[in-house]
Amino acid sequence: MGNQTSQRHFRITCRTLATFVAVFLLCMGAACQPPADNPGDNGGSNNGGGDNGGGDDGGSDNGGSNNGGNPAAVQQLAAIAVDADGSLIGADVVGDQIVRIDRDTGAATLVSGNGAGTGPELDSPNRVFIDDDGSLLVTTLNRLVFRIDTATGNRALLLDSSDPNDPFPDSFSGIGATGDGTVYVTSSTSDQFIARVDSQGGTLQSINAEGVTNGVDDIVPLGGDTALIIDVFRRAIVEVALPSGDVTIISNVDTQAGPSDTEVGTGPDFGQPPRTLALADDGTIYEGDEANSSFGLGVSVIFAIDPDTGDRTVVSGPDTGDGPAIGRPIDLIVGADGALVLIDANHSDLLVIDPQTGDRSFLGAN
Repeated sequence: MGNQTSQRHFRITCRTLATFVAVFLLCMGAACQPPADNPGDNGGSNNGGGDNGGGDDGGSDNGGSNNGGNPAAVQQLAAIAVDADGSLIGADVVGDQIVRIDRDTGAATLVSGNGAGTGPELDSPNRVFIDDDGSLLVTTLNRLVFRIDTATGNRALLLDSSDPNDPFPDSFSGIGATGDGTVYVTSSTSDQFIARVDSQGGTLQSINAEGVTNGVDDIVPLGGDTALIIDVFRRAIVEVALPSGDVTIISNVDTQAGPSDTEVGTGPDFGQPPRTLALADDGTIYEGDEANSSFGLGVSVIFAIDPDTGDRTVVSGPDTGDGPAIGRPIDLIVGADGALVLIDANHSDLLVIDPQTGDRSFLGAN
């Protein structure tokens, strides 16, 4: 009994520490930014209140729990993805849950976690990706990888790499799957920066991407066996072939990585470093750029990158578009309607950005 109690205390301590780290990382930039605009009540800590999104979806008849589809209060979104029906799927890293967010109202309903769905406990989810089969791939701060059925909330554990001696000693910064269903994760701080998830063997297989030596911030599959990544050291958007690791620089501004590097693309420099990527249907690459000094101290912008030339254009920022200021980009996606949706650590609500005008508004405000 004493040993069980010690283990229980250890798990509680780890959970508390993981939550503290999540809040610290997501909110660290907010203290260094100007005061945020008042975001109102849409999509914030009371997101999903009222009667929006209720019902019995994911209930016991579907193999989940009766909580699935019920209104959810979101504490801190860390990642978002677009489901097949156009709704947003979000990872609440503090609330230990996956939620569905109505694109029009901002109301959130529970998908998995906190009693919804079966399977191993969902603790501090921080990255999400919708696979081609419609299932949701999720990473957690303690380096677990799940596959979740968004209809029932049921969770299947693909990988447990929580051992501190694992080759990936830090939390994952991205997750994605190539056309053949192979799952890949990235790390922004580890020397092992891209890895293939071997769910049958329960291991990670490192990918040796030539020239990428100091972390990867995000990964966005392009189709087939290629993906876009953010190379932290180069301040570059890079196309990488998987699993071979062959790389092609799409756009970069920092040639410190070696004499073979040349600057690719024109336009304003990326910040220190680029943060999050999104891909439009027409091939345009969007990037959430944090604290870009080219536009003023502590100013963040959204770039559009031409995939053929690497040229960088500001589509939203202090001098482009109206609305709440972009503070600290955390995750960026292209919605079903073509608008950009941004998690910004300076705002409790999601930002919706018109890529044509640069105008910004809070989700559900219109």
